[in-house]
Amino acid sequence: MPSKVVSLAEYRERLSKEETRVAWLDFPSVFIFCPLGSAKKHERYDDAKKSGNNGAALQLVKDIVPQEKIEELRAIVQGSDALILPVHAIEEFGTNKIPAALAYYLAVNLQLELCGDIVQANKPQRTDKGAYYRLSQYPFFDGNVQQGRNYVILDDTLSMGGTLASLRGYIENKGGRVILAVALTGHDGAASLNIKEAMLKAIRNKHGDELDEWWKSEVGFGVDKLTQGEAGHLKKASSIDEIRSRILAHRPEE
Repeated sequence: MPSKVVSLAEYRERLSKEETRVAWLDFPSVFIFCPLGSAKKHERYDDAKKSGNNGAALQLVKDIVPQEKIEELRAIVQGSDALILPVHAIEEFGTNKIPAALAYYLAVNLQLELCGDIVQANKPQRTDKGAYYRLSQYPFFDGNVQQGRNYVILDDTLSMGGTLASLRGYIENKGGRVILAVALTGHDGAASLNIKEAMLKAIRNKHGDELDEWWKSEVGFGVDKLTQGEAGHLKKASSIDEIRSRILAHRPEE
C-alpha cells in the first residue's frame, strides 16, 4: 500500500500532467446510510474519527447502520464484482478509521472484496472546515488501480462531495470504473453530486470562461466537473476576484 504524503508543490506539478476529475455523465446519487450528524452522537466517535481506534470505528458502524439499508445496497451492487474502497485520510488529530471500518463491514456483509491499494496522498484536513477551505484544498490519491474493474467508493460523511468526486476521478482516469459512491452519513439533498446544467449555465453567465480557465490551472479540472454543492458556492460569489482571493487565502504556504 502506498504511504507517501505528497506536498502541495508536488501536487501542483501533477496538475499539468493528469486530470484530477472526470465528466459526471449519468453517475448515480450517493447511497447514504444515516442522516448527517448520526455518527457524531455515538459515544466512540472521537476515538474512531480522531484517535485511529479500529475497534471504536467498527463498533460505531455496527451500531448505527440499519440492516434494511444493507439489503438496499445489496440489491444495487449484486453481481457487480466490485471492489469496496474507503477514503483513507490522515486527519488533524490522528487517523480517521470510520471509512475503513464501514468498508470492512460492507465487504463482509455483501461478500465483496475490500480494496486497500489506494490512499489519500495529502493532508487537507477538511473535517469540520468551511466551504472555501474545502474548495481550496482537495484531496488527491496514490496507488494501483485495477483497469476495467468496478469500484464502490465510500467515505464517512457527505458534505459537498468533493472527496468522493476526486477519488472517482483518480480511479477512472487510471482505467477503473466507479459504479457507486457510499457515505455513512449525509443529507439526502446532497446525494446527487452531478452538477446541473442550470447551475453550470448560471456560473458561466456570471463569471465567464475566465473562471473555468483559472479553476483548471489552480485546481486541475474545469467547473463542469464540480459537484452541485461545490458549484453553489461559486455561483453565490459576487465576482471571480472574490473567488480567487478566498481560495488563495485558504491555501497553505508551500
